[in-house]
Amino acid sequence: MWLRPFKAKILVDRRLLISAVVKETDLQYANNILLPVSRGRGYRNAFRMAHSLVREGRGKIYAIYVIEVELALSLDAEIEEETSRGEEALSYIEELAKEEKCSLEAEILQARQAGPAIVQEAANIPASLIALEVEHRSAMMEFRVGRTTDYILRRSRCPVLLWRGGPGADSSGARGARE
Repeated sequence: MWLRPFKAKILVDRRLLISAVVKETDLQYANNILLPVSRGRGYRNAFRMAHSLVREGRGKIYAIYVIEVELALSLDAEIEEETSRGEEALSYIEELAKEEKCSLEAEILQARQAGPAIVQEAANIPASLIALEVEHRSAMMEFRVGRTTDYILRRSRCPVLLWRGGPGADSSGARGARE
């Protein structure tokens, strides 16, 4: 396999440094990969990374779009604008999967917060890996993640693989699955 064990250090805030170790064996058996998507086209690289992993293991990619529902609304409230954004994002992923002849299942979820919904969905599948693409937010030499990515990194029971886009990359930290 082309990936080697590595250690990644991520600055979550000024006081906390998270170190994560991903072993090659964790990636070899990535049969079910959860791919949270959001508005925009910034998750193309995460999809390609996930596809290369499932192609070797004959697995499946589960793409989800999480609509964060405000407390004032019920969880099953119809939010047409966000639903259409989710359908657009998932149809784009379905097009990529069709081009690559990749097994994909796509779903829109509604939750109060995206992080817990993504971690719960990973447990329900059960996912062997969560693939996230995060945007490059700072011109400084710091790497910061948002509340959703932070929650997933802290609470996920399966490995989390991050793809960080460079400055000016087409990444989207949109409300659907906030980064």
